[in-house]
Amino acid sequence: MQDDRDWMLGRYFYDALGTALHNAFLKKGGRRATYNEEPYLKAAETQRKYETGEGLTEEEKKAATDFLFASLSVMQANFENSKRARELDSVHTP
Repeated sequence: MQDDRDWMLGRYFYDALGTALHNAFLKKGGRRATYNEEPYLKAAETQRKYETGEGLTEEEKKAATDFLFASLSVMQANFENSKRARELDSVHTP
């Protein structure tokens, strides 16, 4: 347990140092790095609950399902467009 705690402290330190160094040496107009908004374990727990649907309302579950199907539809359309583009390239290539 102590080892896990020490590992997490090291991870937080590494991210804090990395964020500070990134922002210190950032070129003008560059995008600033931000430190984590919430603890790692809380973020992991939130992600697990979202993936399993645990603790979500029916409306949130429906929204997640709708998003999944919309994402799959976009992926399918991209695949089909890519396939057509390859076919057209092969026809017009000497």
